[in-house]
Amino acid sequence: FLTTVLRALIERMWFGNLSYSVVVVDPKGETVQLVMRVVAELLERLPPDTAASLARQLTVVRPFRGRDLVPLGMLVPDPSIDLFSHARTLLELLWRTAGAAVGIRQEVAGEFALATLIANRISLIEAPYLLRDPDAMRDLADKVPEPRLHAYFRSGGYAKESRATIGGLIARIEAVVGVSELGAMLGASTSVDLRGAYARGAVTLVDLDGGPLGGTAITDAIGSYCVTRLGWACFDPAAQGNRAAGTFFVVDELARLATPSVLDVAERMLTTSRWLGTSLWTAAQYANQIAELDRLLSANTRLRLFGRTTAREIEAAIAEWVGTGSRRLRAVAPGHRSDGLELMSDAAEARDWARRVARLPQRHFVVGDRGAPFGAQVSETPHEDPPEWTSVPSAIRDLVERGGHGVAREELIAEARGIQSRAAERLLEKIPSTSGRTTERARAHAALPNLAEARARSRRGRDLP
Repeated sequence: FLTTVLRALIERMWFGNLSYSVVVVDPKGETVQLVMRVVAELLERLPPDTAASLARQLTVVRPFRGRDLVPLGMLVPDPSIDLFSHARTLLELLWRTAGAAVGIRQEVAGEFALATLIANRISLIEAPYLLRDPDAMRDLADKVPEPRLHAYFRSGGYAKESRATIGGLIARIEAVVGVSELGAMLGASTSVDLRGAYARGAVTLVDLDGGPLGGTAITDAIGSYCVTRLGWACFDPAAQGNRAAGTFFVVDELARLATPSVLDVAERMLTTSRWLGTSLWTAAQYANQIAELDRLLSANTRLRLFGRTTAREIEAAIAEWVGTGSRRLRAVAPGHRSDGLELMSDAAEARDWARRVARLPQRHFVVGDRGAPFGAQVSETPHEDPPEWTSVPSAIRDLVERGGHGVAREELIAEARGIQSRAAERLLEKIPSTSGRTTERARAHAALPNLAEARARSRRGRDLP
């Protein structure tokens, strides 16, 4: 269903005069990969110059696949949000990589530390080395015109934090940048302006499939980061000038990416973004996967679709999504007298819907629209099968993967390694100057013992071998 709708939207955006934009965030990557095949099919129809011009409206974020990476510097100031809100959100996402909540001490120290790094545009790769140096952090805070930072660092607040508190923040950052692709993308010195995702004709795709084995928590945290950043851009007043009349915003498996920041963005989109023309869509394999979002979706969702599902979920789906209310005529067998009732009872209608839902074939969905003058109906979506990615010409594949913001993967990874090497050298230069005596003592202890000299000076020399 989503692929069919997205094809129609993109086709009318690029070949018609529809003022719309599309955003798709997919942790599993299946929807994004289908949309990429659709986009490649559309571009293949066009002359090379026209295809290249339209491809510049694409932003394709695929950290674990393809030749290119999109720079999304995590500590680059975001024009759509204030400094401390930015820091709090990043802290929440970093702590999610370990599946833990942020403690009060970690929240205070992490917020001030990350705010200082963001204000100075420090790379995420360099951050662990600076966080180990209280003097360097205090010097960075002095450069920021923010009294709260000055008071915290000059009073020794950061220097007094325990090693466990600062070490926890460092460990989580290193867990992210330790994945070379994520370090290169999130540690970049620049960041794409995501307000462009809402410009007319823009298509933004985020595919998080292919992450490291056992790194699901990190991958989900990056997905939450992308949804949050895109949400900030949605509500930025400065983005209104070149904004499309509407945006089709899809988050597959929204419950998987749910954090307080993501839920806040989702709630604002569902309740207050209607005047911006943004519609939020989410998909799940089973209804119980969105149980956390049930209150939010029940109160603010207008259009709902569901296909064949388990028997346990059919009853709840009928009551919540389809509803009853004696809207359907009751069938009367030929030759039987009618008792005057022309409509089904609520119980009979619910049983009839349960039988129909249990037998729905593929690509058939029950559609319930609260704003429609009719009841729920069964709709069939056409079969969507764009050309396989491997059959697309290489020139078109390159256009789609690079989009308008892609940078060669090797280039960004090399830049990240350079930042890391320079940061490590600066930190190591300070170690001999502050603990030279300790270092010399350690070297003396590390030297090989002179057994002959020790035997001569020892009273028990005869006992030595």
